[in-house]
Amino acid sequence: MKLLGHALCRTAIGFGLTLCAVVSLTFGPHSIGHVRARQVAPAVDGIAVIGTHDLGARGLNAGLALAGACAYVGSRGEGSVAILDISDPAAPDIIGQIAPVAGSTTRELRVDRELALLAILTFRLDPFSAAPNRIDLYDITACAQPRLAGQIDFGESLPHEFIFWRDPDSTHAGRLLTYVAMWGYTPNLRVFDLTDPARPVALTQWDAGAVTNAVSMLHSLSVSPDGTRAYAADWLLGTMALDTSAVARNEVTPGINLLTPPESWVVLPGGNHHSAVPIPGSSGLVTTQEIYGFGTCPYARIYLLDAAQPAELRETGQFGIAENDPALCGQTEARDGAFSPHNVLVAADLAFATWYAGGLRVVDLRDWSNPAEVAFFVPDPLPEVLADDFTLGSYPIRMWSTPVLQDGLLYVMDIRNGLYILEYTGPRAGELITSSSA
Repeated sequence: MKLLGHALCRTAIGFGLTLCAVVSLTFGPHSIGHVRARQVAPAVDGIAVIGTHDLGARGLNAGLALAGACAYVGSRGEGSVAILDISDPAAPDIIGQIAPVAGSTTRELRVDRELALLAILTFRLDPFSAAPNRIDLYDITACAQPRLAGQIDFGESLPHEFIFWRDPDSTHAGRLLTYVAMWGYTPNLRVFDLTDPARPVALTQWDAGAVTNAVSMLHSLSVSPDGTRAYAADWLLGTMALDTSAVARNEVTPGINLLTPPESWVVLPGGNHHSAVPIPGSSGLVTTQEIYGFGTCPYARIYLLDAAQPAELRETGQFGIAENDPALCGQTEARDGAFSPHNVLVAADLAFATWYAGGLRVVDLRDWSNPAEVAFFVPDPLPEVLADDFTLGSYPIRMWSTPVLQDGLLYVMDIRNGLYILEYTGPRAGELITSSSA
């Protein structure tokens, strides 16, 4: 038996500030640096567990990115980025790490395979500290041995999320851009060219608050495959469409133009707009909120929007789990969990949504007026972890990351419980086999 410090962490929502207190807990001999040999049964038919890794029961796991045989897992606290060998999805294994950055969190990660590039978004946990706010760019030609190739330094401005956009135009071979959402710092949308990771180039910027003269906190955004449209989720102001065609055309001084006038921005009940993800091959969007905590029940839901007319986005339907039913708020609050959606992967007319305490939910999107659940998975929680974020409640399930699809398998991270490698076997599962995302 080994006595270890157990960190009780509190995160100030809206600022990313995490405070931890340490108490003593006793752990068994297999708590650290060991893949727990446990059976994790799917909650319903439609999802099979292929492999798991508890990351040494460290807790405070964050973003996830894949590059072939390697997986990278960030930290919600000040932990390292773990590197795992996933060449055998049934037996993932930690093979290295990227050293932690003091005072900052490695919250979001992305991989571009064509450039063999890993990007890690790092921002200070205490917004008043001198810890860095930046994106670190790594050459992962040897995926188990990342080599720092470049950085984007944001100075005093806190980034929050970022995405990659790969230019499909053959005349712009190898062109890779990143769109970065800034958390309450103007301008709150910034675009960089990463084609040469050693010399990132700032291309353009935009700010939602400048349009309305209101406080703006851009949470995240997505960009259409052709690069001409972006869909932005502003935590406070709502969801809107942007014209990014000048950026896609690789103009010398590209501008970003608003397509949805402010009076038509989609403002959902309770606010806290988290994300807007296109449904491939259609004008549909899957949007999420992030609402949890005592007194906020029935928490958040998924909403579907039709963006065929970007000047007037139209809500078509919504989906929630049982814990989002207002009639069950008494029972739900007693469970003390964050039953709210977080990140969504959309593929083959299916939404794979991490739902914090609700696990992973799979939603059929073919009928936008009536999205229906076809499968879900709720993991078996670890008995103890080294650090946890109790602003999410005491319920020990915190499914959080954007699911990543590789070779027909889904990879998803639970803040508390670690990595899960899953196979979806429900309706249209065969359509996922040829898809991949990272």
